[in-house]
Parts: sequence; structure tokens; C-alpha cells
Amino acid sequence: MQGWIRLNRSLLDNSIFNSEPYTRGQAWITLLMLTNHKEGYITVKNGDMLKIERGECGYSELALADIFKWSRGKVKRFLNLLENEKMIQQKSRANRNIIKVLNYEIYQNDTLNDTLNDTLNGHLTVQQTDINNNDNNDKNDNTHTNKCVCVNLSEEEKKVLVRYAKKSNARNIEAYVNSLIRNGGYKEILETEKARRQKNEQKEQEQRKQTEVITIPPEEESKIIEIQKQLRERLQRR
Repeated sequence: MQGWIRLNRSLLDNSIFNSEPYTRGQAWITLLMLTNHKEGYITVKNGDMLKIERGECGYSELALADIFKWSRGKVKRFLNLLENEKMIQQKSRANRNIIKVLNYEIYQNDTLNDTLNDTLNGHLTVQQTDINNNDNNDKNDNTHTNKCVCVNLSEEEKKVLVRYAKKSNARNIEAYVNSLIRNGGYKEILETEKARRQKNEQKEQEQRKQTEVITIPPEEESKIIEIQKQLRERLQRR
């Protein structure tokens, strides 16, 4: 069988595609879609930014295990299999395992000729939608951002997403947050948190107003005391 089809990264958010643990074929397709289509950066444990080139994937084994619904050991064996088949190359950079998809340009090109098909030697061929060349580039990048594309989040916003992941009992917090960023779900979470805080602040302000002590200037207080004294005297005369 020859020929090929386009697959959009939104497939990664499809409930049917993700309903069960991945087959090795699914895992390979997903790995291709998680691979950077353009240069990007990820943040490593020491806080430094690590550059990820086009054709490379910066997802950790734990993150892939969470996505594939596999054990980390199974992910490791799968990556070693792909490396033995000359489909990927694994390399360490800044104490982080980086996956390089070999012949990435073949998967990314718009057309395949017979020579390229012969080179593939029967390997599964999947083309990613090239969102670099899409007229709606900015919109697509924001909607289907992967881990290696920076999203400008404040430290407080990051903490909000981490807390949400923990409340959702995510097995891998990092992978779960990355998934929220990739599919755009983080926006609704941050908006909900913002609305909640505004509501709480408004409630606190109302409570402060109710418990506010009215302070009277000393000169006014003296006048009030004098008036009260005069009223008492008048009552006594009666």
C-alpha cells in the first residue's frame, strides 16, 4: 500500500484516540506529532532554557509514559526499538534525554516521490500539518502548543496549573500541564481562577466595610460629649 494522509496535532486531544493504552503504532504517530516542527525551548530542572531543534522532541520518558498510558520501562524499550530501527536517535543534552526523529523532513514535506518511498523501506509514513505555513499560524500555535514552545505564563499562573493537575490526580504533573497548554485548556482554568479570586476579593471588601469602625475626630467627639451632657441636665430638670 502506498500514499499518505495528513494528520493534525488536534488528534492528540481526541477522546477515541486516547481511550486506551497506545499500541506501538499509535505511539510512533504521537511521537511524530510531538516532535518540534520549528525551533523551540523547554525549561530544565535548574531553570535554564534548553534549545530544541526542528525534528527533535523534548518530552521525557515519564511524560511519554503518561501520554501513552504505559510504564516508563515500556517507553524506554520502545524508544530503544525505534533507535535500533534507525527511526530515531537518542542523545543527552543538559542531563535531559532528547529524541531526534531521523529523516524528519520526509515526514514533514508536502509530497513524497518514489525515491523517498524506497528510502523509507516500508516504515509507516505520517505527515504532520505544517503550521509554520498555515495562514492562521498564530492561532494554531496557541491552540496546539507542545512542550517545546514557550507560553508566557507568570509564576503564579504556573502554580495554578500545577494545583489543578494535583486536584485532578494526574500521574505525571508535568505531562498533564503540558497537555493543558497544548490543547488550550489552560486558558479556561486561568480565567476560572481569576474570576474566583475577584469574587473572593469583592467579598472581603464587603466584609471589611461591614466591620469598619467609624472614627470621629477629637474636636467632634468633644462636641458630642458636651451635647450629651446638656441633654442629661435638661432631663434631670424635668
